[in-house]
Amino acid sequence: MLDDGSTIYKLGDFGTARELPEGQNFTSLHGTEPYLHPHMYKACFFRDADQQFGANTDLWSIGVTLYHIATGLLPFRVYDRSTMLTIFSEMKRNEGIISAVQDRNSGRVDFLKELPETSRLSFGLKRLVTPMIAGLFIHDDHWRQWTFTRYYEEVQRVVSARLIHVFHVHKLQLLKVYVKSDENSADFHSFIREQTEIDYKDQIFFHKSKLVVTFNDNNLPCDGECVFLLNRGSNDLEPSSNIPLVYENLSNFKTKFMSSGQDIQLAYFACRDLVMCKRLMEYQCMVCKYFRCFVQDFCEYSKEELKELRKIYQQLLEKYANTDTYVKILDKIRRVSQTNNVCFIKIFEKFTESFALEVDKVLDNLVKFTTETDFNNKCSDSYLKTVEKELTDMKNLYKNLTRVKMNKQHYDRDKIKIVHCVHTILMILTDKMEPHFEIFVNMIKNWYKCDFSDHLRYLGVLKKHLNHYKKSLDKFERDIEVESDKNMELILNSQKSVICEQKLIATLRRHKAESVDINSLIEENKRLTAQMSDLTLHLHEMKY
Repeated sequence: MLDDGSTIYKLGDFGTARELPEGQNFTSLHGTEPYLHPHMYKACFFRDADQQFGANTDLWSIGVTLYHIATGLLPFRVYDRSTMLTIFSEMKRNEGIISAVQDRNSGRVDFLKELPETSRLSFGLKRLVTPMIAGLFIHDDHWRQWTFTRYYEEVQRVVSARLIHVFHVHKLQLLKVYVKSDENSADFHSFIREQTEIDYKDQIFFHKSKLVVTFNDNNLPCDGECVFLLNRGSNDLEPSSNIPLVYENLSNFKTKFMSSGQDIQLAYFACRDLVMCKRLMEYQCMVCKYFRCFVQDFCEYSKEELKELRKIYQQLLEKYANTDTYVKILDKIRRVSQTNNVCFIKIFEKFTESFALEVDKVLDNLVKFTTETDFNNKCSDSYLKTVEKELTDMKNLYKNLTRVKMNKQHYDRDKIKIVHCVHTILMILTDKMEPHFEIFVNMIKNWYKCDFSDHLRYLGVLKKHLNHYKKSLDKFERDIEVESDKNMELILNSQKSVICEQKLIATLRRHKAESVDINSLIEENKRLTAQMSDLTLHLHEMKY
Protein backbone atom coordinates (compact mmCIF):
# COMPACT_ATOMS: atom_id res chain seq x y z
CA MET A 1 0.00 0.00 0.00
CA LEU A 2 1.33 3.41 -0.97
CA ASP A 3 1.33 6.56 1.14
CA ASP A 4 -1.78 7.91 -0.56
CA GLY A 5 -3.76 4.78 0.24
CA SER A 6 -3.55 3.33 -3.26
CA THR A 7 -2.41 -0.25 -3.75
CA ILE A 8 -0.03 -1.84 -6.22
CA TYR A 9 -0.67 -5.53 -6.84
CA LYS A 10 2.21 -7.80 -7.75
CA LEU A 11 1.77 -11.27 -9.19
CA GLY A 12 4.26 -13.80 -7.90
CA ASP A 13 4.80 -17.42 -6.90
CA PHE A 14 5.27 -18.91 -10.35
CA GLY A 15 7.38 -21.74 -8.99
CA THR A 16 5.07 -24.53 -10.20
CA ALA A 17 3.85 -22.79 -13.33
CA ARG A 18 4.82 -24.03 -16.77
CA GLU A 19 3.94 -23.11 -20.30
CA LEU A 20 1.65 -25.49 -22.22
CA PRO A 21 2.03 -25.98 -25.96
CA GLU A 22 -1.07 -25.35 -28.08
CA GLY A 23 -3.73 -28.01 -27.40
CA GLN A 24 -1.81 -29.81 -24.64
CA ASN A 25 -3.47 -30.66 -21.31
CA PHE A 26 -2.11 -31.29 -17.83
CA THR A 27 -3.11 -33.51 -14.91
CA SER A 28 -1.07 -32.12 -12.00
CA LEU A 29 -3.04 -30.29 -9.35
CA HIS A 30 -1.34 -27.12 -8.18
CA GLY A 31 -2.78 -23.77 -7.23
CA THR A 32 -4.20 -21.56 -4.50
CA GLU A 33 -7.59 -22.78 -3.31
CA PRO A 34 -9.69 -19.60 -3.81
CA TYR A 35 -8.34 -19.27 -7.37
CA LEU A 36 -8.90 -22.86 -8.56
CA HIS A 37 -11.12 -23.59 -11.55
CA PRO A 38 -14.26 -25.57 -10.49
CA HIS A 39 -13.06 -28.75 -12.22
CA MET A 40 -9.69 -28.56 -10.49
CA TYR A 41 -11.40 -27.69 -7.20
CA LYS A 42 -13.51 -30.84 -7.38
CA ALA A 43 -10.50 -32.96 -8.35
CA CYS A 44 -8.43 -31.59 -5.46
CA PHE A 45 -10.93 -31.74 -2.61
CA PHE A 46 -13.62 -34.20 -3.65
CA ARG A 47 -11.57 -36.91 -5.36
CA ASP A 48 -13.35 -36.30 -8.61
CA ALA A 49 -12.61 -38.72 -11.46
CA ASP A 50 -9.19 -38.33 -13.00
CA GLN A 51 -9.30 -35.82 -15.79
CA GLN A 52 -7.06 -33.56 -17.77
CA PHE A 53 -7.16 -29.79 -17.68
CA GLY A 54 -6.40 -27.28 -20.40
CA ALA A 55 -4.70 -23.91 -20.19
CA ASN A 56 -8.14 -22.25 -20.28
CA THR A 57 -8.60 -23.16 -16.62
CA ASP A 58 -6.31 -20.21 -15.89
CA LEU A 59 -9.02 -17.90 -17.22
CA TRP A 60 -11.08 -18.63 -14.11
CA SER A 61 -8.08 -17.66 -11.96
CA ILE A 62 -7.74 -14.43 -13.95
CA GLY A 63 -11.40 -13.67 -13.22
CA VAL A 64 -10.80 -14.17 -9.49
CA THR A 65 -7.73 -11.94 -9.70
CA LEU A 66 -9.64 -9.17 -11.49
CA TYR A 67 -12.38 -9.27 -8.85
CA HIS A 68 -9.76 -9.19 -6.08
CA ILE A 69 -8.07 -6.15 -7.65
CA ALA A 70 -11.38 -4.34 -8.15
CA THR A 71 -12.67 -4.89 -4.61
CA GLY A 72 -9.81 -5.97 -2.35
CA LEU A 73 -11.85 -9.10 -1.56
CA LEU A 74 -12.08 -12.62 -2.92
CA PRO A 75 -15.25 -13.27 -4.93
CA PHE A 76 -16.19 -16.53 -3.17
CA ARG A 77 -16.16 -16.43 0.62
CA VAL A 78 -17.63 -19.50 2.32
CA TYR A 79 -17.20 -21.46 5.55
CA ASP A 80 -16.89 -24.94 4.05
CA ARG A 81 -15.83 -26.50 0.77
CA SER A 82 -19.10 -28.28 0.12
CA THR A 83 -20.77 -24.87 -0.16
CA MET A 84 -18.42 -24.13 -3.06
CA LEU A 85 -20.03 -27.00 -4.99
CA THR A 86 -23.41 -25.34 -4.47
CA ILE A 87 -21.95 -22.08 -5.76
CA PHE A 88 -20.52 -23.73 -8.88
CA SER A 89 -23.90 -25.34 -9.63
CA GLU A 90 -25.76 -22.06 -9.18
CA MET A 91 -23.31 -20.23 -11.43
CA LYS A 92 -23.93 -22.83 -14.12
CA ARG A 93 -27.71 -22.32 -13.90
CA ASN A 94 -27.67 -18.54 -13.41
CA GLU A 95 -25.18 -16.87 -15.71
CA GLY A 96 -23.67 -13.54 -14.75
CA ILE A 97 -22.87 -14.29 -11.09
CA ILE A 98 -19.49 -12.83 -10.15
CA SER A 99 -19.56 -13.23 -6.37
CA ALA A 100 -21.02 -15.47 -3.67
CA VAL A 101 -20.73 -14.73 0.05
CA GLN A 102 -21.89 -16.88 2.95
CA ASP A 103 -22.95 -14.77 5.92
CA ARG A 104 -22.18 -17.41 8.58
CA ASN A 105 -21.38 -21.07 9.01
CA SER A 106 -24.20 -23.13 7.46
CA GLY A 107 -25.88 -19.84 6.60
CA ARG A 108 -27.39 -18.67 3.36
CA VAL A 109 -25.28 -17.63 0.39
CA ASP A 110 -25.79 -14.27 -1.33
CA PHE A 111 -25.16 -14.38 -5.08
CA LEU A 112 -24.21 -11.07 -6.69
CA LYS A 113 -23.97 -9.98 -10.32
CA GLU A 114 -22.45 -6.56 -9.64
CA LEU A 115 -19.31 -5.31 -7.97
CA PRO A 116 -19.96 -4.05 -4.42
CA GLU A 117 -20.36 -0.36 -3.68
CA THR A 118 -17.14 -0.49 -1.65
CA SER A 119 -15.18 -0.99 -4.88
CA ARG A 120 -13.24 2.16 -5.72
CA LEU A 121 -13.58 1.61 -9.44
CA SER A 122 -15.58 4.31 -11.17
CA PHE A 123 -19.11 3.50 -12.28
CA GLY A 124 -18.00 3.63 -15.90
CA LEU A 125 -15.10 1.22 -15.39
CA LYS A 126 -17.32 -1.18 -13.42
CA ARG A 127 -19.57 -1.34 -16.45
CA LEU A 128 -16.63 -2.63 -18.51
CA VAL A 129 -15.01 -4.93 -15.96
CA THR A 130 -18.13 -6.68 -14.61
CA PRO A 131 -19.15 -8.48 -17.84
CA MET A 132 -15.52 -9.47 -18.36
CA ILE A 133 -15.37 -11.18 -14.95
CA ALA A 134 -18.74 -12.84 -15.61
CA GLY A 135 -17.45 -14.15 -18.94
CA LEU A 136 -14.30 -15.57 -17.36
CA PHE A 137 -16.48 -17.46 -14.84
CA ILE A 138 -18.33 -19.43 -17.56
CA HIS A 139 -16.94 -22.91 -16.94
CA ASP A 140 -19.37 -25.68 -17.92
CA ASP A 141 -20.31 -24.75 -21.48
CA HIS A 142 -17.62 -25.73 -23.95
CA TRP A 143 -19.06 -23.60 -26.75
CA ARG A 144 -19.58 -20.48 -24.65
CA GLN A 145 -16.55 -20.76 -22.39
CA TRP A 146 -14.04 -18.03 -23.07
CA THR A 147 -10.70 -18.65 -24.73
CA PHE A 148 -7.55 -16.61 -24.30
CA THR A 149 -8.17 -15.11 -27.73
CA ARG A 150 -11.60 -13.90 -26.63
CA TYR A 151 -10.13 -12.59 -23.38
CA TYR A 152 -7.40 -10.60 -25.15
CA GLU A 153 -9.98 -9.15 -27.54
CA GLU A 154 -12.14 -7.97 -24.64
CA VAL A 155 -9.12 -6.51 -22.86
CA GLN A 156 -8.19 -4.61 -26.00
CA ARG A 157 -11.73 -3.22 -26.30
CA VAL A 158 -11.56 -1.98 -22.72
CA VAL A 159 -8.08 -0.51 -23.07
CA SER A 160 -8.96 1.26 -26.33
CA ALA A 161 -12.22 2.71 -24.98
CA ARG A 162 -12.50 6.50 -25.12
CA LEU A 163 -12.48 8.03 -21.63
CA ILE A 164 -14.59 11.18 -21.32
CA HIS A 165 -14.54 13.12 -18.05
CA VAL A 166 -17.98 14.53 -17.25
CA PHE A 167 -18.30 17.07 -14.44
CA HIS A 168 -21.85 16.92 -13.09
CA VAL A 169 -22.39 20.57 -12.11
CA HIS A 170 -25.48 19.98 -9.97
CA LYS A 171 -23.92 17.19 -7.88
CA LEU A 172 -20.33 18.47 -8.05
CA GLN A 173 -19.19 15.02 -9.15
CA LEU A 174 -16.59 13.97 -11.69
CA LEU A 175 -17.92 11.06 -13.73
CA LYS A 176 -15.85 8.82 -15.97
CA VAL A 177 -17.67 7.67 -19.08
CA TYR A 178 -16.02 5.03 -21.26
CA VAL A 179 -17.14 4.79 -24.89
CA LYS A 180 -15.90 1.76 -26.81
CA SER A 181 -14.88 1.96 -30.45
CA ASP A 182 -18.13 0.31 -31.59
CA GLU A 183 -20.32 2.64 -29.49
CA ASN A 184 -21.68 6.03 -30.58
CA SER A 185 -23.07 9.30 -29.26
CA ALA A 186 -26.44 7.71 -28.41
CA ASP A 187 -24.60 5.25 -26.17
CA PHE A 188 -22.76 8.17 -24.55
CA HIS A 189 -26.06 9.88 -23.65
CA SER A 190 -27.38 6.55 -22.38
CA PHE A 191 -24.33 6.09 -20.13
CA ILE A 192 -24.87 9.61 -18.75
CA ARG A 193 -28.49 8.76 -17.92
CA GLU A 194 -27.37 5.49 -16.31
CA GLN A 195 -24.96 7.28 -13.99
CA THR A 196 -26.97 10.42 -13.21
CA GLU A 197 -30.64 9.51 -13.83
CA ILE A 198 -30.89 12.62 -16.03
CA ASP A 199 -33.19 11.90 -18.94
CA TYR A 200 -31.85 12.31 -22.46
CA LYS A 201 -34.00 15.38 -23.20
CA ASP A 202 -32.81 17.12 -20.02
CA GLN A 203 -29.07 16.70 -20.67
CA ILE A 204 -27.23 19.90 -21.58
CA PHE A 205 -23.46 20.20 -21.91
CA PHE A 206 -20.77 22.83 -22.11
CA HIS A 207 -17.86 21.64 -24.22
CA LYS A 208 -14.99 23.81 -25.41
CA SER A 209 -16.90 26.98 -24.48
CA LYS A 210 -19.94 25.93 -26.51
CA LEU A 211 -23.40 24.93 -25.37
CA VAL A 212 -24.30 21.47 -26.70
CA VAL A 213 -27.84 20.13 -26.43
CA THR A 214 -27.12 16.83 -28.18
CA PHE A 215 -23.83 15.26 -29.14
CA ASN A 216 -23.53 13.47 -32.44
CA ASP A 217 -20.88 11.06 -33.68
CA ASN A 218 -18.90 13.91 -35.24
CA ASN A 219 -18.62 16.21 -32.22
CA LEU A 220 -18.32 13.60 -29.45
CA PRO A 221 -15.51 14.64 -27.04
CA CYS A 222 -12.10 13.11 -27.64
CA ASP A 223 -10.30 10.77 -25.27
CA GLY A 224 -9.35 12.54 -22.02
CA GLU A 225 -11.47 15.65 -22.66
CA CYS A 226 -13.84 17.08 -20.07
CA VAL A 227 -17.41 18.25 -20.57
CA PHE A 228 -19.73 19.94 -18.09
CA LEU A 229 -23.16 18.39 -17.57
CA LEU A 230 -26.29 20.39 -16.65
CA ASN A 231 -29.78 19.17 -15.88
CA ARG A 232 -32.45 21.19 -17.66
CA GLY A 233 -35.01 20.12 -15.06
CA SER A 234 -33.08 21.20 -11.97
CA ASN A 235 -31.75 24.42 -10.51
CA ASP A 236 -30.24 22.90 -7.35
CA LEU A 237 -26.54 22.55 -6.66
CA GLU A 238 -25.34 20.31 -3.83
CA PRO A 239 -22.04 18.46 -3.22
CA SER A 240 -22.37 14.69 -3.40
CA SER A 241 -19.54 12.59 -2.00
CA ASN A 242 -19.59 8.98 -0.82
CA ILE A 243 -16.49 9.44 1.33
CA PRO A 244 -17.38 8.75 5.00
CA LEU A 245 -16.44 11.29 7.65
CA VAL A 246 -14.00 9.98 10.27
CA TYR A 247 -13.61 12.97 12.59
CA GLU A 248 -14.97 11.09 15.59
CA ASN A 249 -12.41 8.31 15.29
CA LEU A 250 -9.50 10.74 15.16
CA SER A 251 -10.62 13.52 17.50
CA ASN A 252 -9.83 11.53 20.67
CA PHE A 253 -6.98 9.52 19.14
CA LYS A 254 -4.29 11.01 21.38
CA THR A 255 -5.98 9.93 24.63
CA LYS A 256 -6.66 6.37 23.48
CA PHE A 257 -3.31 5.91 21.78
CA MET A 258 -1.08 7.09 24.62
CA SER A 259 -2.92 5.11 27.30
CA SER A 260 -3.72 1.88 25.48
CA GLY A 261 -1.61 -1.21 24.99
CA GLN A 262 -3.15 -1.74 21.56
CA ASP A 263 -1.09 1.04 20.02
CA ILE A 264 -0.16 -0.89 16.85
CA GLN A 265 -3.80 -1.62 16.05
CA LEU A 266 -4.82 1.97 16.81
CA ALA A 267 -2.02 3.27 14.58
CA TYR A 268 -3.23 1.04 11.75
CA PHE A 269 -6.81 2.33 12.05
CA ALA A 270 -5.50 5.89 12.23
CA CYS A 271 -3.60 5.38 8.95
CA ARG A 272 -6.77 4.10 7.35
CA ASP A 273 -8.84 7.04 8.58
CA LEU A 274 -6.20 9.57 7.55
CA VAL A 275 -6.27 8.16 4.02
CA MET A 276 -10.03 8.80 4.04
CA CYS A 277 -9.35 12.38 5.16
CA LYS A 278 -6.94 12.79 2.28
CA ARG A 279 -9.52 11.44 -0.17
CA LEU A 280 -12.06 13.96 1.15
CA MET A 281 -9.59 16.80 0.64
CA GLU A 282 -8.83 15.53 -2.87
CA TYR A 283 -12.55 15.65 -3.62
CA GLN A 284 -12.80 19.23 -2.36
CA CYS A 285 -9.82 20.33 -4.47
CA MET A 286 -11.33 18.55 -7.49
CA VAL A 287 -14.64 20.40 -7.07
CA CYS A 288 -12.88 23.76 -6.82
CA LYS A 289 -10.73 23.05 -9.88
CA TYR A 290 -13.49 21.81 -12.18
CA PHE A 291 -16.09 24.37 -11.14
CA ARG A 292 -13.66 27.16 -11.93
CA CYS A 293 -13.11 25.54 -15.33
CA PHE A 294 -16.88 25.42 -15.81
CA VAL A 295 -17.21 29.13 -14.99
CA GLN A 296 -14.41 29.91 -17.42
CA ASP A 297 -16.11 27.86 -20.14
CA PHE A 298 -19.42 29.61 -19.51
CA CYS A 299 -17.80 33.05 -19.61
CA GLU A 300 -16.20 32.30 -22.97
CA TYR A 301 -19.50 30.98 -24.30
CA SER A 302 -21.37 34.03 -23.02
CA LYS A 303 -18.90 36.47 -24.62
CA GLU A 304 -19.02 34.78 -28.01
CA GLU A 305 -22.80 34.37 -27.90
CA LEU A 306 -23.34 38.00 -26.96
CA LYS A 307 -20.92 39.13 -29.66
CA GLU A 308 -22.80 37.10 -32.28
CA LEU A 309 -26.20 38.36 -31.11
CA ARG A 310 -25.03 41.98 -31.26
CA LYS A 311 -23.88 41.36 -34.82
CA ILE A 312 -27.28 39.93 -35.77
CA TYR A 313 -29.01 42.86 -34.05
CA GLN A 314 -27.02 45.40 -36.07
CA GLN A 315 -27.72 43.53 -39.30
CA LEU A 316 -31.44 43.57 -38.60
CA LEU A 317 -31.38 47.32 -38.00
CA GLU A 318 -29.39 47.82 -41.21
CA LYS A 319 -31.87 45.68 -43.07
CA TYR A 320 -34.73 47.80 -41.72
CA ALA A 321 -32.90 50.98 -42.78
CA ASN A 322 -32.61 49.59 -46.31
CA THR A 323 -36.39 49.30 -46.52
CA ASP A 324 -36.55 53.11 -46.54
CA THR A 325 -36.03 53.03 -50.33
CA TYR A 326 -39.01 50.70 -50.66
CA VAL A 327 -41.10 53.07 -48.54
CA LYS A 328 -40.19 56.14 -50.67
CA ILE A 329 -41.08 54.34 -53.91
CA LEU A 330 -44.34 53.17 -52.39
CA ASP A 331 -45.09 56.77 -51.35
CA LYS A 332 -44.60 57.99 -54.95
CA ILE A 333 -46.81 55.23 -56.30
CA ARG A 334 -49.43 56.00 -53.66
CA ARG A 335 -49.60 59.68 -54.65
CA VAL A 336 -50.08 58.79 -58.31
CA SER A 337 -52.64 56.09 -57.60
CA GLN A 338 -54.33 58.35 -55.01
CA THR A 339 -54.54 55.61 -52.35
CA ASN A 340 -53.80 55.88 -48.65
CA ASN A 341 -53.50 52.27 -47.47
CA VAL A 342 -50.06 52.56 -45.86
CA CYS A 343 -50.89 52.58 -42.14
CA PHE A 344 -48.89 49.38 -41.68
CA ILE A 345 -45.72 51.42 -42.31
CA LYS A 346 -46.35 53.67 -39.30
CA ILE A 347 -47.22 50.63 -37.20
CA PHE A 348 -43.97 48.90 -38.08
CA GLU A 349 -41.94 52.04 -37.40
CA LYS A 350 -43.34 52.10 -33.86
CA PHE A 351 -42.74 48.36 -33.53
CA THR A 352 -39.08 48.85 -34.52
CA GLU A 353 -38.65 51.62 -31.96
CA SER A 354 -40.13 49.38 -29.28
CA PHE A 355 -37.94 46.47 -30.39
CA ALA A 356 -34.78 48.58 -30.21
CA LEU A 357 -35.67 49.76 -26.70
CA GLU A 358 -36.34 46.20 -25.49
CA VAL A 359 -33.11 44.85 -26.97
CA ASP A 360 -31.05 47.69 -25.53
CA LYS A 361 -32.60 47.01 -22.15
CA VAL A 362 -31.73 43.29 -22.34
CA LEU A 363 -28.19 44.10 -23.45
CA ASP A 364 -27.78 46.45 -20.50
CA ASN A 365 -28.93 43.69 -18.15
CA LEU A 366 -26.50 41.22 -19.68
CA VAL A 367 -23.62 43.62 -19.17
CA LYS A 368 -24.56 44.11 -15.51
CA PHE A 369 -24.48 40.42 -14.64
CA THR A 370 -21.36 38.97 -13.10
CA THR A 371 -19.77 36.20 -15.11
CA GLU A 372 -16.17 36.86 -14.14
CA THR A 373 -16.78 35.90 -10.51
CA ASP A 374 -13.65 35.38 -8.44
CA PHE A 375 -13.83 31.78 -7.28
CA ASN A 376 -10.26 31.57 -6.05
CA ASN A 377 -10.79 29.84 -2.74
CA LYS A 378 -8.29 28.50 -0.27
CA CYS A 379 -8.81 24.78 -0.98
CA SER A 380 -5.22 24.73 -2.10
CA ASP A 381 -3.21 21.80 -3.39
CA SER A 382 -0.46 22.92 -1.01
CA TYR A 383 -2.52 21.47 1.84
CA LEU A 384 -2.57 18.13 0.04
CA LYS A 385 1.20 18.15 -0.28
CA THR A 386 1.49 18.67 3.47
CA VAL A 387 -0.94 15.82 4.10
CA GLU A 388 0.97 13.53 1.73
CA LYS A 389 4.19 14.23 3.61
CA GLU A 390 2.54 13.54 6.95
CA LEU A 391 1.08 10.27 5.64
CA THR A 392 4.53 9.18 4.44
CA ASP A 393 5.91 9.84 7.91
CA MET A 394 2.94 8.03 9.44
CA LYS A 395 3.59 4.96 7.31
CA ASN A 396 7.24 4.79 8.35
CA LEU A 397 6.35 5.30 12.01
CA TYR A 398 3.76 2.55 11.84
CA LYS A 399 6.38 0.19 10.40
CA ASN A 400 8.69 1.10 13.26
CA LEU A 401 6.03 0.16 15.80
CA THR A 402 5.65 -3.30 14.28
CA ARG A 403 9.32 -4.13 14.71
CA VAL A 404 10.02 -6.78 17.30
CA LYS A 405 13.26 -5.24 18.53
CA MET A 406 12.98 -1.56 19.31
CA ASN A 407 14.16 0.23 22.44
CA LYS A 408 11.53 1.90 24.58
CA GLN A 409 12.90 5.42 24.13
CA HIS A 410 12.57 5.27 20.34
CA TYR A 411 9.23 3.53 20.69
CA ASP A 412 7.77 6.29 22.87
CA ARG A 413 9.26 8.97 20.60
CA ASP A 414 7.61 7.44 17.53
CA LYS A 415 4.28 7.30 19.34
CA ILE A 416 4.52 11.04 19.98
CA LYS A 417 5.33 11.62 16.30
CA ILE A 418 2.30 9.56 15.28
CA VAL A 419 0.07 11.73 17.46
CA HIS A 420 1.61 14.81 15.80
CA CYS A 421 0.88 13.44 12.30
CA VAL A 422 -2.73 12.71 13.19
CA HIS A 423 -3.18 16.14 14.75
CA THR A 424 -1.61 17.95 11.77
CA ILE A 425 -3.75 16.23 9.14
CA LEU A 426 -6.94 16.57 11.18
CA MET A 427 -6.22 20.26 11.79
CA ILE A 428 -5.71 20.91 8.05
CA LEU A 429 -9.01 19.23 7.26
CA THR A 430 -11.22 20.68 10.00
CA ASP A 431 -9.67 24.15 10.41
CA LYS A 432 -8.67 24.98 6.84
CA MET A 433 -10.14 22.80 4.11
CA GLU A 434 -13.64 22.22 5.49
CA PRO A 435 -14.48 25.87 6.36
CA HIS A 436 -13.05 27.20 3.10
CA PHE A 437 -14.83 24.56 1.07
CA GLU A 438 -18.13 25.41 2.77
CA ILE A 439 -17.64 29.09 1.86
CA PHE A 440 -16.79 28.13 -1.70
CA VAL A 441 -19.91 25.95 -2.06
CA ASN A 442 -22.18 28.71 -0.72
CA MET A 443 -20.59 31.19 -3.12
CA ILE A 444 -21.06 29.00 -6.21
CA LYS A 445 -24.63 28.15 -5.17
CA ASN A 446 -25.48 31.84 -5.09
CA TRP A 447 -23.73 32.48 -8.42
CA TYR A 448 -25.44 29.54 -10.10
CA LYS A 449 -28.96 30.39 -8.95
CA CYS A 450 -28.62 34.13 -9.65
CA ASP A 451 -26.00 35.26 -12.15
CA PHE A 452 -25.70 32.07 -14.18
CA SER A 453 -29.42 31.33 -14.45
CA ASP A 454 -30.38 34.96 -15.12
CA HIS A 455 -27.63 35.33 -17.69
CA LEU A 456 -28.87 32.32 -19.63
CA ARG A 457 -32.44 33.54 -19.32
CA TYR A 458 -31.61 36.96 -20.76
CA LEU A 459 -29.65 35.37 -23.59
CA GLY A 460 -32.76 33.36 -24.38
CA VAL A 461 -34.96 36.48 -24.22
CA LEU A 462 -32.59 38.33 -26.55
CA LYS A 463 -32.66 35.49 -29.09
CA LYS A 464 -36.45 35.41 -28.89
CA HIS A 465 -36.68 39.16 -29.59
CA LEU A 466 -34.30 38.90 -32.54
CA ASN A 467 -36.15 35.97 -34.07
CA HIS A 468 -39.51 37.66 -33.64
CA TYR A 469 -38.29 40.91 -35.19
CA LYS A 470 -36.67 39.09 -38.11
CA LYS A 471 -39.97 37.37 -38.95
CA SER A 472 -41.85 40.67 -38.61
CA LEU A 473 -39.31 42.46 -40.81
CA ASP A 474 -39.63 39.80 -43.49
CA LYS A 475 -43.41 40.21 -43.41
CA PHE A 476 -43.05 44.01 -43.55
CA GLU A 477 -40.98 43.75 -46.75
CA ARG A 478 -43.54 41.43 -48.30
CA ASP A 479 -46.36 43.82 -47.36
CA ILE A 480 -44.53 46.72 -49.04
CA GLU A 481 -44.01 44.70 -52.19
CA VAL A 482 -47.65 43.58 -52.28
CA GLU A 483 -48.89 47.13 -51.70
CA SER A 484 -46.57 48.45 -54.42
CA ASP A 485 -47.89 45.91 -56.91
CA LYS A 486 -51.48 46.83 -56.07
CA ASN A 487 -50.84 50.54 -56.56
CA MET A 488 -48.97 49.95 -59.81
CA GLU A 489 -51.90 47.95 -61.10
CA LEU A 490 -54.25 50.82 -60.22
CA ILE A 491 -52.04 53.26 -62.08
CA LEU A 492 -51.86 51.09 -65.17
CA ASN A 493 -55.61 50.50 -65.19
CA SER A 494 -56.44 54.17 -64.74
CA GLN A 495 -54.53 55.14 -67.95
CA LYS A 496 -52.67 57.99 -66.30
CA SER A 497 -49.96 59.96 -67.99
CA VAL A 498 -47.69 57.66 -69.97
CA ILE A 499 -44.67 59.70 -69.03
CA CYS A 500 -45.45 59.47 -65.34
CA GLU A 501 -46.14 55.80 -65.72
CA GLN A 502 -42.85 55.19 -67.48
CA LYS A 503 -40.95 57.15 -64.84
CA LEU A 504 -42.46 55.08 -62.06
CA ILE A 505 -41.80 51.84 -63.86
CA ALA A 506 -38.21 52.88 -64.53
CA THR A 507 -37.77 53.87 -60.90
CA LEU A 508 -39.18 50.56 -59.72
CA ARG A 509 -36.99 48.56 -62.08
CA ARG A 510 -33.91 50.52 -61.02
CA HIS A 511 -34.70 49.88 -57.39
CA LYS A 512 -35.20 46.17 -58.00
CA ALA A 513 -31.79 46.04 -59.67
CA GLU A 514 -30.26 47.85 -56.70
CA SER A 515 -32.07 45.57 -54.27
CA VAL A 516 -29.84 42.68 -55.31
CA ASP A 517 -27.25 43.96 -52.85
CA ILE A 518 -29.89 44.22 -50.16
CA ASN A 519 -31.02 40.67 -50.83
CA SER A 520 -27.46 39.45 -50.44
CA LEU A 521 -27.39 41.10 -47.02
CA ILE A 522 -30.68 39.45 -46.18
CA GLU A 523 -29.34 36.03 -47.16
CA GLU A 524 -26.25 36.58 -45.05
CA ASN A 525 -28.44 37.52 -42.11
CA LYS A 526 -30.57 34.42 -42.63
CA ARG A 527 -27.48 32.27 -42.58
CA LEU A 528 -26.27 33.78 -39.31
CA THR A 529 -29.62 33.62 -37.57
CA ALA A 530 -30.18 30.03 -38.70
CA GLN A 531 -27.14 29.00 -36.68
CA MET A 532 -28.74 30.02 -33.44
CA SER A 533 -32.40 29.27 -34.22
CA ASP A 534 -32.24 25.65 -33.02
CA LEU A 535 -30.67 26.53 -29.67
CA THR A 536 -33.20 29.30 -29.06
CA LEU A 537 -36.06 26.95 -28.34
CA HIS A 538 -33.89 24.79 -26.09
CA LEU A 539 -32.61 27.72 -24.06
CA HIS A 540 -36.09 29.16 -23.78
CA GLU A 541 -37.29 25.89 -22.25
CA MET A 542 -34.52 25.72 -19.66
CA LYS A 543 -35.88 26.00 -16.13
CA TYR A 544 -33.32 28.13 -14.45
